Amino acid sequence: MTTTPSAARPRLLLFLCVFSWAWAALTVWGGIQSAFTDGPVEALALARTQNENTMAQPGAPDVVVRMAESSVRMGELSLEHAMPLGLLGIVGGLLNAFGVYRMFTLRRSGFPIYLIGTFVELVVPMVFVYSAGLMAWGSLAVMALVAVVFAVLYASHLKLMH
Repeated sequence: MTTTPSAARPRLLLFLCVFSWAWAALTVWGGIQSAFTDGPVEALALARTQNENTMAQPGAPDVVVRMAESSVRMGELSLEHAMPLGLLGIVGGLLNAFGVYRMFTLRRSGFPIYLIGTFVELVVPMVFVYSAGLMAWGSLAVMALVAVVFAVLYASHLKLMH
């Protein structure tokens, strides 16, 4: 009796793939919003509105003020580089989706494609917003942690792939 690929696919791999496709779709959509709409303008206006009171408050803890300033600076840099950041999001999301598809079909060649897409999504945009400070680096740290966990979980399934 032969097994079908879906029967040989562990549930965790299925979960990882579905979750990764959803993330890739959100990343591509965010890239489109950044590159081709006025979303970055609205995001900057929102960051300024939300953080004005915090930055002007006397006696506010220094770290809170720095985070508020960093949030505004990240919005400014995201607006300034909206087109390249959006295009990077689209490319990274598409690479991830394709790499995940390859791993879903139990093809090992999807793993490096997935890693390249993750690099494009996480590391390359920092070239544009690295000077934004605490918020940019904090966001990168959280996203990098999640990316590392997913990469390790995908790597644990490589022995099942051909």
